[in-house]
Amino acid sequence: MTQQVAEVRTAATEHAAARTSWPWLPVTAVFVAITLALTALVAGVHMHTGTMGHTGLPWLDGWYRWDSAWYWRIEAGGYFYHPGQQSSIAFFPVFPLLAQALAPLVGGWQIGGQLVALASGLAATVLFTRWV
Repeated sequence: MTQQVAEVRTAATEHAAARTSWPWLPVTAVFVAITLALTALVAGVHMHTGTMGHTGLPWLDGWYRWDSAWYWRIEAGGYFYHPGQQSSIAFFPVFPLLAQALAPLVGGWQIGGQLVALASGLAATVLFTRWV
């Protein structure tokens, strides 16, 4: 019986050691490197195509596409529903609320939204890496 307890404790200790040696720093570094590379690419594309961004910064306005316009409308005028048409109720409120909370601290809603998106992406990447 004592041998089994010792084996279980050893396995638990090894498992705990493996968790503490998890490489979160390299995962974060790769995430940041990919984000910077994509931001440079998006800024270059934005210089040629333009978008509807509101900051005047090509590296940030280039990300203002697709669903970000919906979130901008939610921030500016709230949620709406028109039967038979696309409506903003399809978008969950946590993202706009967090972006709006950050806006006074960082200089605008679009910058706050970008920071929320980056933090969420990093958290998802780190947690997924931890899970795998």
